Amino acid sequence: MHTKSLTLTEQPVDSKEFKSYDIGNLPKLIIGFNIKNKYDQQRLRYKTKYQPKNILHFISRHGHPELEPVYLHGIELTLTEKVKHVISLIDNAQPITLHGYKNILKYNKLACDTCYGHMADGIYPIDIDYLDDVCDEYNTNDYNRLRNMLEPSEDLPWFSSWSSFKIFILLPSLIY
Repeated sequence: MHTKSLTLTEQPVDSKEFKSYDIGNLPKLIIGFNIKNKYDQQRLRYKTKYQPKNILHFISRHGHPELEPVYLHGIELTLTEKVKHVISLIDNAQPITLHGYKNILKYNKLACDTCYGHMADGIYPIDIDYLDDVCDEYNTNDYNRLRNMLEPSEDLPWFSSWSSFKIFILLPSLIY
C-alpha cells in the first residue's frame, strides 16, 4: 500500500509554487489540471520542455461574494478566433449561469459535459474532446502524446499520473 500517496492527499497545495496572472493579462486558455492537494501537485506535472505554469487563479462561486483560490498546472494555449468568440459571449452574458454557459458552448459546437463542475465566475471549462476545435497546437486524436507530455513521478506509483486533461478559459472574476 502506498501510504505516502494517502498522506499527500491530506496536505494542502504548496501555494508558494504558484503565481497569478495580472488581470490585464487575462484571458488565458490553459490545458491542464486543477490541483487540489499536495498529491495532485506531485503527480500531475508536465515536462519542463513544454513550459508548464503553476497558476494561482481567483474565482467566485455562485452566491459567494468572496474570491477563492484555484490552483492549476498547465500549458498556455494560443487564443483562437473561436475561443475569442466564446469569451465575448461570456462577457456579454455576465453574470452567467452554468445553463447559459452550456448554451454558449453548444452554439459554438463545444461542451463541458465532463468538467462542468469546475465552472465558476472566472473559470470556464471545456471538455478535452474539443481540443482540436479550440487549439492549433495539440489535438485529441493523439491522447498518448498528451499523456507522454507528463513527467512521471519517481516517488509515486505509475498509475498516480493518470488524470483527465481539462481545458480552462481563465477570465477575471466579476468581483474584481
